[in-house]
Amino acid sequence: MHYARFANGNIWPIEGSTLTAYVGMGIADVHDFDEHNLRDQVHQAAVGTFALRRVQCTVAWGNPKEIVFRLQGWIDWSAFPVRPDEVWQIREVVEHYGQLFGWSLDEQMHALKAHGAPAPAEDIVMLGSGRELRTPAVPSVSSYARVCQFGFELARLDVPADEIGLGLHGLVRACTASG
Repeated sequence: MHYARFANGNIWPIEGSTLTAYVGMGIADVHDFDEHNLRDQVHQAAVGTFALRRVQCTVAWGNPKEIVFRLQGWIDWSAFPVRPDEVWQIREVVEHYGQLFGWSLDEQMHALKAHGAPAPAEDIVMLGSGRELRTPAVPSVSSYARVCQFGFELARLDVPADEIGLGLHGLVRACTASG
């Protein structure tokens, strides 16, 4: 995976040739567009031009004022007048996401320290804000819980298995089993 900065200032991850972006729009704005125009607006807001092919646009999360869309698609580099810059400094990516997603300074520092650490197989519960609660996958005993967003660990709680054990693990399993 690598990151690119687009002419509109957004930095997004690209894995292979697939870009994933998150774009927020006000509730009133969403109601003003039909499905195709809405997708076009989200597309433009994400990368500044119509450069994505085989686009999938879904609602990621929302609140009473805003809906955040997840946009994913194959990126056509030839659609850009100037190819977007590749971002090599992970600090720049974390600062951008910190501002975009409202991460605290502590969360940003944690994301920088934890970046690149391998993660085992995990069960994931999606939280309403686009964040994820991650614990070791079954049949492992839960000895930690991580809060992640957009591929970055923002917080981690390590607790001896006999203290966290089945309570947290059972909660995560119940949430993941129910869809």
